[in-house]
Amino acid sequence: NAKDLLFADKGNIMQATIGRAARNAYAATSQLRELAYDPRHSRLIASVQVTNSDIWSLPLKQLTVIGSPKPLIRSTEDDGQPSFSPDGKWLAFPSTRSGAQELWVADNGGKNPRQLTHLRAYIVGYPHWSPDGKSIVFHARTPRNPQLYIVRAEDGLLRKLTNGRPGFAIPS
Repeated sequence: NAKDLLFADKGNIMQATIGRAARNAYAATSQLRELAYDPRHSRLIASVQVTNSDIWSLPLKQLTVIGSPKPLIRSTEDDGQPSFSPDGKWLAFPSTRSGAQELWVADNGGKNPRQLTHLRAYIVGYPHWSPDGKSIVFHARTPRNPQLYIVRAEDGLLRKLTNGRPGFAIPS
């Protein structure tokens, strides 16, 4: 429904309908961070802050929570900021599992994770897919001012899009 919205607020998932007050749809026991909606599989994906961040799945039916959260992508390092490809087949996310923050992709079930970038970045963030699902734009600090990059999802071919001050971040 184009009038409904789910959002994270202080670790809870809130549901709002335009013209009405938001209500608590799910009370989390951990700090929720970024959210991504997977319309193909009717679920909400969120990164959860514990000692490290993992990505969890929460089943939905018509934007109503119908079950308990389950881990989708787990590692001993930080994973976060999930972003679904337009066709819903892939999930892009920054992770420190290689020792530095890099951009990774996995299938929509969280399986077969694959490292896309090798920047050895201080911060990689906010991945957004191109409409055709062939590339992902994101920002990275290596280590100074954030700059925008685009990477081909198929083979990790990387291109730096910006090179300036004060820097560029949070692309869409």
